[in-house]
Amino acid sequence: MYEAGYNKLFWGMIFIIFDFNLGGINLLPDFIGYFLIYAGLIPLQQQHEFYKKAKAPLIILLSISLVKAISYFTTGYIVNQKENINLFSLLIGSFTSLVTVYLIYILCRSIYLLASSRGEEELKSNAEYRFKYYSITVIALVLYLPFSINLSQDMSMIGAVIILLNIIFTLPIVGLFRKAMNVLGDGKV
Repeated sequence: MYEAGYNKLFWGMIFIIFDFNLGGINLLPDFIGYFLIYAGLIPLQQQHEFYKKAKAPLIILLSISLVKAISYFTTGYIVNQKENINLFSLLIGSFTSLVTVYLIYILCRSIYLLASSRGEEELKSNAEYRFKYYSITVIALVLYLPFSINLSQDMSMIGAVIILLNIIFTLPIVGLFRKAMNVLGDGKV
């Protein structure tokens, strides 16, 4: 019964994590990922009330991603290929990252609470630890970004390492949604 909801969470995160560009156009736009996650939450709210808390950060993230997509197409994708990094864009990026951490916390916490109530200790532990590692890398990235403007090219490797770690620790979150689909997707409360 809830398998479709977890499946939408899984595919939504795929859209959010990966950017495949073809001629300057992102083939996996973030706003579609947020729509998928929102659609996945509709049935999952019936499974556990904690999922309802994810609506507010999702609406914020969806709004930001839609504004970015619209501005991308209205200003022309060729101009945006070499986006000018300024303090405002870094602040928006940091804000978006922190709201995303909060969204992922709500989703992982919901899985944790459901797994705990069902005695699924492995899934419960996975939800807890995967979120911890993910949040540490995002916070490290948010702390690094303001300083990245003034760092030399040689020091930019620090940012590349943090981004790589962030991707590495985001993939287990995606896997958690797939695992939750298999363990919690049967509709048992």
